[in-house]
Amino acid sequence: MVRRILGVIVGIILFGVGTTIVQLIGNAMFPPAVPIDMTDPAAVAAAVTAIPLGAKLFVVLAYFAGALLGGWVGIRIGQWRAIAWWVLGSAWIGNVLNIMAIPHPVWMIVASFLSPLIGALLALRLSR
Repeated sequence: MVRRILGVIVGIILFGVGTTIVQLIGNAMFPPAVPIDMTDPAAVAAAVTAIPLGAKLFVVLAYFAGALLGGWVGIRIGQWRAIAWWVLGSAWIGNVLNIMAIPHPVWMIVASFLSPLIGALLALRLSR
């Protein structure tokens, strides 16, 4: 039981780490043109609209990579395949909070739920 709990915790942490690393790479490749005032909803909405497609794709890729990394390592540690679903659930909770805070295009909302699902399914497949 302790192994499973540890696997879930490490998996969720690695989801965050993996997502952050890929998003940092995306930010390095597509730096924001101007600093964004995150306290001004209109400025945030305008900035999201102005972000290049490549930067948006990196966000989607980050969710996939984070779920794959967190799910796979978590399963390896906990020896319990359900860990991938725990990681996916935490990713989806984070996505809901993110979507509520920052306006996103519809395709990105859909992709932000599908890409970690695909990452978690691949983690399950690789853990066999």
